[in-house]
Amino acid sequence: NCENDATFSMSKSSYNILITQDCNIYEKTLNKKRETVAQAVRTAEKYLREARLEEYRSHNSADVNECIAKVRDGILADTACGENYKRCLDPTGLYINGATGEPIYTPQLFKLEETIKLTGDIGDNILGQNQNYDKFLEMYRKYVTRELDTCRDIADFVWSEFKRNAIIEIAQAQSAKIEEVKSSCVDIIAECYDSTTQSLVNMDKKTATAAGALGRYAAADMCREKVEACALLYSPSGTACKFDNRGHLTKDSSSCGLKSLLTYVETVDDMSVAEKCGEAIDEYLTNLCTPSTGNYEYPYNCRGMDKDALETSVRTYANNNCKNPNPTDDDSPSDDPRIKEKIDRAVEDVQAGVRSLLAEICEDNDGYWYDKGYDTGGDALNAFYNIVTGRGANDEVLASWGKCYERTEQNICLAYNNQDDDTTYTKWNSTTETCTFLPSWYELMCTTRLGGYYEDEVCYITNN
Repeated sequence: NCENDATFSMSKSSYNILITQDCNIYEKTLNKKRETVAQAVRTAEKYLREARLEEYRSHNSADVNECIAKVRDGILADTACGENYKRCLDPTGLYINGATGEPIYTPQLFKLEETIKLTGDIGDNILGQNQNYDKFLEMYRKYVTRELDTCRDIADFVWSEFKRNAIIEIAQAQSAKIEEVKSSCVDIIAECYDSTTQSLVNMDKKTATAAGALGRYAAADMCREKVEACALLYSPSGTACKFDNRGHLTKDSSSCGLKSLLTYVETVDDMSVAEKCGEAIDEYLTNLCTPSTGNYEYPYNCRGMDKDALETSVRTYANNNCKNPNPTDDDSPSDDPRIKEKIDRAVEDVQAGVRSLLAEICEDNDGYWYDKGYDTGGDALNAFYNIVTGRGANDEVLASWGKCYERTEQNICLAYNNQDDDTTYTKWNSTTETCTFLPSWYELMCTTRLGGYYEDEVCYITNN
């Protein structure tokens, strides 16, 4: 298609120039890639030489201590024994939980430090004296395979040396663990009682109060091992300690361990049982003395029980609901001075409440109430007895609470004699139908109302 030869020659020359340029560029690219590959080969050969040297060095460490240190770090990793050998403190599993490293609270916990023997000139014989730990640590060699591989030529020697050091370190860690437990014993015991008691309460909230004393006994039994474990940690050798077949302390171990801790916990247990028993008694009396119908509230329902019957009922309840299921003696709970005090207080509170309520009913019906129930010579208020008993004023049980009289001048006069100390304050003259106030009444008014003192029938009032 060229117009002439000149045009064809020019086009042909231009095409040759372009081909030459492309070939030069391609040649340069190939040369550059060839140099890159050559450099990569040289670098790879350098790395290979260095790797071979490092391989030799890594498996033939000249520093034994460095290799032992690496093994130790591997054993103390979380995948093996853990920090401070916490999971390797006890190969028997009797004293330390191997999974968590936490102590197992039994009365035998103090014997943990007896599992390793470091007496005499131990020297190279430390593994021989503690073969149980030697075998135990062998199970952990698999966790430091990589570390031992860094000193392949002397691996067995390094491992043996490590075990010797490790047994001494484990003995030290055991002592540290015991000291840690000793320093936190009170908190541990308190936490056990709190969590156990709360769990028992949550089991049945409806009977929580009634079962309170039994729950405290249960908590004492459930936390007993923690208490004994802590106490015995203060008994260095345990030679004074005697155990039963279950591994618990026997009664004749009075000089064993921290006796003050055992006594303290036992005292707290007794006080708590008494307190829970008192709460149960209060609930029992609330149910017993609260009417299910009618206009009157607690403790109106107990008006038909005299003091002896009420006390007997409460004592029976306490003996049935506050008794230790695993008693150490045959005493009844109601004989315990602390529980007896709760019973007496509860009975007195009910008595006071019944008298107060009966007095209120008597006065609401325009009568006079006399707690002591002695005969003033007046007439009983029939309206009161019809409401309270429906049987008139001859009810002996109700008479033990007091008596409700019609409102008359004689009764008003003699009402002043209704005092706790049995002192006579007034006299009624039936002939003249007059009331005489005795010196004892004036003395009472002087001291209680005026804050003075009474002497020779004269009341003296101080300036202040």
